[in-house]
Amino acid sequence: MKTRSLLSLFACAALAVTLAGCGSSDDKAAAPAATKSAPGPADVARTVCAALVSGDYKAFIENSAGEGLPDKESFELMSSMMKAAGAKFTVGAVRMEGDTAYVKTTLAAPGKDPHEDELEVRKVDGVWKAFSGADD
Repeated sequence: MKTRSLLSLFACAALAVTLAGCGSSDDKAAAPAATKSAPGPADVARTVCAALVSGDYKAFIENSAGEGLPDKESFELMSSMMKAAGAKFTVGAVRMEGDTAYVKTTLAAPGKDPHEDELEVRKVDGVWKAFSGADD
């Protein structure tokens, strides 16, 4: 399994959804419920993935950091493709290395094999953010 930055995850999602073809889904991705404690790496990964599927650009940007974040138009195009294909993200195990976490993510679309990656999440000014930048 490769470790991916947010930008790479976005690109892989675009490719996976493009290969998945067109479809429809009535399911709506819900952002995780707010908690009283500060969100951890898995919470941030869930929020970013849910925002990507639901089209919530504000939540996506607020929970992301680094260079190369998609502009709103690109984000909305990707989100609409994911909705049409019935794509869903799941978030799994978290591997910690200091102020950097690697969160296992799986992208699935009906009729296609799931695609697994690790999303890099870094602590930026004391807050966990999905990181966009060059692959390690």
